Parts: sequence; structure tokens; C-alpha cells
Amino acid sequence: MRILVKDGVRYFPHKYKNEDELESFVKEHIRYIFDSNCFFFDKTKIESRAGIRTIPDGFVIARDKWYIIEVELSGHPLHDHIVSQISKFNSAIGNAAARHRLTSVFYDEIKRNTDMQRIVASMGISVDTYKHLTDVVIHSTPQIVIIIDSKTPKLEEACKSLRSPPKIIEFKTYCCEKVEVEVPIHSFDVVKDKSVAAKRKTPPFVGKLISQESEDAKTHRPRSEGLAQILDVARLYYQGKPLTEAFKLVAKQRNVTPNTVRERCTRSIGMRKHEFENRLKNRQSFIAFLLKRFPQDEDTIRQL
Repeated sequence: MRILVKDGVRYFPHKYKNEDELESFVKEHIRYIFDSNCFFFDKTKIESRAGIRTIPDGFVIARDKWYIIEVELSGHPLHDHIVSQISKFNSAIGNAAARHRLTSVFYDEIKRNTDMQRIVASMGISVDTYKHLTDVVIHSTPQIVIIIDSKTPKLEEACKSLRSPPKIIEFKTYCCEKVEVEVPIHSFDVVKDKSVAAKRKTPPFVGKLISQESEDAKTHRPRSEGLAQILDVARLYYQGKPLTEAFKLVAKQRNVTPNTVRERCTRSIGMRKHEFENRLKNRQSFIAFLLKRFPQDEDTIRQL
């Protein structure tokens, strides 16, 4: 068994409750796995010309590449499942109508999603967004990526039998021993094109989707994703939204689950839901708490 040790404290492997829990962690860290400016799109049905339907766990567009994502647990019967799923993916993406439909779905989601709009607004190439989506999704072949808790000989054997083997990413989670509030640490490989990374000054994905940069995009963004979600929830709460509704709205905005946002606002900062809400009721006290917790983001926190 592999463990992690930091400052004399041991972190043990976390056993995922189910595939949904692993999928939630993956979606929360999708921009670390692919690219900080990538676009993640949740489950969308795709269909082959023969009418064979399948629903991948997600899609990613990262600059001039796109990916089909499948999240799996190694305890499942991988050979039959993986071969079947990827065969269906390959059949579906060979269907031009399916690609056109995906392009429309992706474009509509960018128009609805303020977080995606921030990404678009922060970049600088004046290329029509829909045209770029069309060029990437319709005229290039996606990379299929399997994200799994453990690479196994069975998985490797299953992938070798495929004409176009998928990329396999192992995603592991560790939790600190003897703590009441678990703060997980995740370990995973990243998908990054080094040649693209070297050219970051001229990012290729941006467009006329937004005519002017939004005020949110102009402000300094929090260094911590957790803090960003906490601040989003707080703003909605101060606008009169019930806390549970705020969790759901922020989750939809950031393409994560409501439970992920709730844990960011509670367990990750050592609070329960009612404690977090009580702290929110006094804005100045809440700001003071955040300043102690995230001192590197003082300017951002004071804008709350």
C-alpha cells in the first residue's frame, strides 16, 4: 500500500464510495488534468449513423484539441465494458450529424455559463467562437481518455484490443489520518501538450461571444478554487438566495456537483452547514474569517 507523508503526518488511500464520488472529484479538478483554460461539458448523448446511442461522462475542449471522458472504477468488469463503450464512442463520433449537434450543445453552454465566459473574456484572439468549436469538434479526431482509480493489467489488456487505444489517467485520493474534517489530497497525471504550453502568450481559443470583458473577468481571481466557490456562494446569499439554492447555482456555474460546493464551504474550512450560514449572517465577521484563512487573497476577499 502506498501512503503519503507530510510533516510527519500520514495520508492513507481513500476508497471511493462509488463511481459518482470519483467522477465528482475528477470534474472538480478537470482544469488541473487538462488545462486551466479548458472547457468541460457534462454528459451528452451521442449517436452513430446506425442509431447506436451512448453517453460519455464528459467532453473537454482544451485549445485546439478535444477529448471524450470516461470515468471508471477498477473493481468493475473492465474488459467488456471498456471495449463496448469505446467502440460506441468511435462509431458515434464518425457521425457528422452527432458532431454538429455537439457543437451546438457546447456553444449554448458557453453562452449560459458565466465561468466559461470569464475564460473567453480573459483570452485575446478575435476568432468567432462557434467557428472555432466547429473547426475543433467537426474537423479533428478526439482523444478518448479513461480516468480510473487504479491502472490494472485487465485494463491494459482491454485497451490493447482496441484499434485506437485511449489515454489512461490514474486518479487517486488520500486522506489525512486522525482528523475530524477530511481534506483530501489527489494524485493524478495531467494531459498537457508541451509545445502548446510554450506558446501560452498566444492562446488560440477565444471569440466574439462576449463583446466586452465582464466586470468579473476584470477583477483579480482567487488563487484557491475553494475560495472562489465560497465567495460565489456568499455573493448569492447576500443577494437573497437560500444557501442550498446558492450551492446548486454555483455548482451549475462551475460544472461540479452541489455536494462539492457544499463541502468547499463547510468541511474544507472546518465548519458544518449551519455554522457556515451563521458566519455568513455577519458579513464583516465572515470577511475577517476568510482573511485569516486566505491571507494571500486579501484584495479579492475585501470586495465581497
